[in-house]
Formats: sequence, structure tokens, C-alpha cells
Amino acid sequence: RNLYVQVRPARGVLLQAGQFNVPFSLEDMQSTNAIPFAERSLAASLTSEFAVGIQGGYSGKRYTVRAGWFGK
Repeated sequence: RNLYVQVRPARGVLLQAGQFNVPFSLEDMQSTNAIPFAERSLAASLTSEFAVGIQGGYSGKRYTVRAGWFGK
């Protein structure tokens, strides 16, 4: 299910294609070890976890921006 190609062409830049977690919320972008509470939000239960698509992103010192296109 989690099969993708990821390239980091420059510092902070991310390009990803394949089947992976859709970055709808911060809970989907982080590991479960980094989330302080055991329960998940309602938004996490209403979205699909995995989808086929492409995304690009940039991470700065205090922020992360990601955008992508995902199919069903």
C-alpha cells in the first residue's frame, strides 16, 4: 500500500509520486510517535489514508507547505 518514489532535489524541497498517505491533516503527515494524544481528530476519520497521486512541498525552519493531486 505504501509504495512511492520520493526525490529531494534541493534543501527543503520534496517531490513524491505513488501511493502514500494523503497529507490532509498534521496527523497524517507525522508519525504516531510524535502525536501527544492517543485519540485522533474527526478530520482524520473522515478522510482516506492512502491514495495514488503526486505531491510537492517545501519545508522551512518553522513551516511545511505541501500540495498535490490524488486519485481514488
